[in-house]
Amino acid sequence: MVVDSRARTPATARLFAAPGPVAVATAGPAGPWPPGTLHLPLPDAEGRVDLVALLAALAERECNQVLVEAGPRLLGALLRAGLVDRLVVYLAPKLLGSSARPLAEFSVARLAEALELAVEEIRPVGRDLRLTARVEAA
Repeated sequence: MVVDSRARTPATARLFAAPGPVAVATAGPAGPWPPGTLHLPLPDAEGRVDLVALLAALAERECNQVLVEAGPRLLGALLRAGLVDRLVVYLAPKLLGSSARPLAEFSVARLAEALELAVEEIRPVGRDLRLTARVEAA
């Protein structure tokens, strides 16, 4: 499953060559993808993929647990919509500074508005750390 509001995923992307079906959720028309690609047009009022509708469409297909590998925009949107139960974050022992991309794009004005996490596990994976945390209800 690819979430791609503007259908920019190229037909040459490696995921289309992998075995198994590929589904792409967009906010508009399908891209020029290979035959057999399932297109799910699910626009919201802001021209993005309606994430609640996407999860409902996945549930209709009996996908009841969804593992999301996301960039900061999609993760931020999922967090803002309250659609995340648990985070699994890999941390490398490196500091990137202020020009690095954030983990998730969402802002809070005060510390009291911060998203609360309950850490379930921290374990080393090679030189990195794997942090598993449950998102606390607001």
